[in-house]
Amino acid sequence: MKEQARAFPAWPTAPGNNATIVLFATHDRKAGGSGDVFTGMKGAEGIAPEEISAVEFTWHKNDQASAANGIRCYATDDGGTTWHETDLKDDANVATIGSAAPVQVRALAAGEEWRETFVVSHLKGFCFEYTAGATGPTATTGWRGTIAIHRSALAVQR
Repeated sequence: MKEQARAFPAWPTAPGNNATIVLFATHDRKAGGSGDVFTGMKGAEGIAPEEISAVEFTWHKNDQASAANGIRCYATDDGGTTWHETDLKDDANVATIGSAAPVQVRALAAGEEWRETFVVSHLKGFCFEYTAGATGPTATTGWRGTIAIHRSALAVQR
């Protein structure tokens, strides 16, 4: 059986200038270790973290480029008590496990989309954060996207 993807209707609120937000996390996490807590698995209730094989972010609008380290990934082995940054190259070469982090998200032209998929099947828990550039995206007109969670074939069969 193939993997299944689940799209989320909610996209996080646009970050301010140089601000960091949580895009998605399997466990509760404060963006950059401070600020508001992102509730783990928000929008993905009913899916266990270990069932997630990949996370795909699609920007439909992004009128300002992110910081150079725009998307960062953090991993946890203890349910979110401690976190460490990971480049997602833990398993082998990056070509076999998806994109590496951090990744810069560039400003998009009208009608253009940008997509990045990160393989996370080797992590017990994870968080993706986004840091805006010196000028954050325009909240109402320049910041829109979707998040898709890919479930492993084994999880789909259950």
